[in-house]
Amino acid sequence: MKGLSNRTLRPLYRRKVIKTLLQYGPISRTDIAAKLNISKATVSSISEELLKKNLIAESSIAESTGGRKAILYDINRNGGYIISLEITPTYISGTLLDLHVNMISDTCSETNKEYSASFNIILETINSLIKEMPKEQPLIGISINFRGTVSKDNVIKYFDYDSWRSRNLLEDLSKHYSCLINLNNEANARAYYNSVHLDNSDLTLITMGTGVGLGIVEDNQIYLGYHGYAGEIGHIIVEPDGIPCPCGNNGCLESYISTIEILKRLSTKKNKAITINDFKYLYSQNDIDVLEVVNDFYKYLAIATNNVINIFNPKYMILSSEIIDSIPNFIEIFKQKLNSKVSDYERLIIFSNNRSGAIGGAYLLLRDFFDIEFYIKNGNK
Repeated sequence: MKGLSNRTLRPLYRRKVIKTLLQYGPISRTDIAAKLNISKATVSSISEELLKKNLIAESSIAESTGGRKAILYDINRNGGYIISLEITPTYISGTLLDLHVNMISDTCSETNKEYSASFNIILETINSLIKEMPKEQPLIGISINFRGTVSKDNVIKYFDYDSWRSRNLLEDLSKHYSCLINLNNEANARAYYNSVHLDNSDLTLITMGTGVGLGIVEDNQIYLGYHGYAGEIGHIIVEPDGIPCPCGNNGCLESYISTIEILKRLSTKKNKAITINDFKYLYSQNDIDVLEVVNDFYKYLAIATNNVINIFNPKYMILSSEIIDSIPNFIEIFKQKLNSKVSDYERLIIFSNNRSGAIGGAYLLLRDFFDIEFYIKNGNK
């Protein structure tokens, strides 16, 4: 980087210092300088800037090795707060997190079919969590993680309820809050969470709940496609003359493997409402109707998994579903359904964490807030 001025390099060094603090903190200025191969004076100058902004703090004092004891620095967990929302056709949840992405408080309400009524619920959710924050600390951002189709210009293209479509949720929220706001597809947020916790690896994640989504992380970035809604795997057609889908087609994948559709099919068969706990019990009893639905679930999930692996060749292929969680030894049984000699199934992972969307959204917001290429997590935190 010969010939570049300190002013030109400073933003680059600032990003590198922040990433080092995220990955290795608490850490001394001397050790930061050594890891980055930059001068201690540069690290000290950047550290002073971050201290003044309350983004880092003195964490502890290192044990002396004979000389002066070194002060250790870390991202200031109380330097600001994040609110992460998950919006689905059935619920709107909000989570308050600190700068170490520790959960402080959360709340949950039912989604209203009307956008305007739900928007008021969103405002109430955010405002109730703001009241949980220490008054002297700022709200640095709001992350919205949406279980639907959103374009790159933040317009809702598809959601279960017509009144939500063509709305710009981010623009509407920006009229009420002056902090950083980002909008993510929920499957992408869950995929990003897993990537961060798997050493920032390339991966794909199929999540199956009220719908079916595919999150894709490649080179530490979420793959969005041209318009911004790549990964709508739930609406690939697996049976051309199959079950009608609200999207307008027949035989979409989500009709066969989403949790809500599986429970609907069982409810019809049993002529009564079936919950996920009922499903778990009936499966344990080898109920014939449940076994029939599960057999279809294996069949269509195997099709989707093979297609995703062959298209994206990820390091990890992750599956997330309450149905999977209800089936003992699922992964061993499922691998027997995957017979391709082309695909690699060694890094097929089952993942369960209902808060991963909220936390993954917080990681994405902090990536933007700190102006770093990707979020990196300290393995000791």
